[in-house]
Amino acid sequence: MMEAEIIREWLSTIGSLAIGAGTLWLAYTGNAFRKDKQFEHKFDLAKEAIRIFNHLRNDIQQIRSPYGFEGEINRLKSLPEDNDLINGMKKYTDGGLALLRMDDRGESLAEMNRLEPEFRAVFGETNAFENMRKIRHEIWVAAHMIVSGGRVKEDRMIIWPTGKDDEINKRMDDAVAEIEKMCQPVLRGNRK
Repeated sequence: MMEAEIIREWLSTIGSLAIGAGTLWLAYTGNAFRKDKQFEHKFDLAKEAIRIFNHLRNDIQQIRSPYGFEGEINRLKSLPEDNDLINGMKKYTDGGLALLRMDDRGESLAEMNRLEPEFRAVFGETNAFENMRKIRHEIWVAAHMIVSGGRVKEDRMIIWPTGKDDEINKRMDDAVAEIEKMCQPVLRGNRK
């Protein structure tokens, strides 16, 4: 009888150890799984941020293009003449085209704004988001000033690129480079 009790005690102890070891193994593998999922999310967020910032930069470059295409010009001419803004857009087609293009290409700015809180929570603080918003706003204000007959010459310098040393293009490139610098370690597989 005594031997049976000792065997039961040993089996109970072995069972408890097996359950403890299994629990530790599950905790370890579960934590590894969670870390893999977190890294996967951070990796996807980094790719998305770079995509959105490059898309926004391209949109702003298209908004600032000095060339008007026939469809854009026709669309501008077909606007109803019911207010001063539209009449100004027709008179100063460069400002009008910039405003039409901004209206057509607003989705990339909205995407950037949706991305910002999560990006800041995961990657930390950056001025890149605000810098891109400021650039787009400056162009919007300049276009409105042109169509209202305001500082046409000065505002055209903001709307249209001024060559290799264009300040707005440089600021956009700096914002994109800042985001890329923050995301590069993750995209290269650095899990820290």
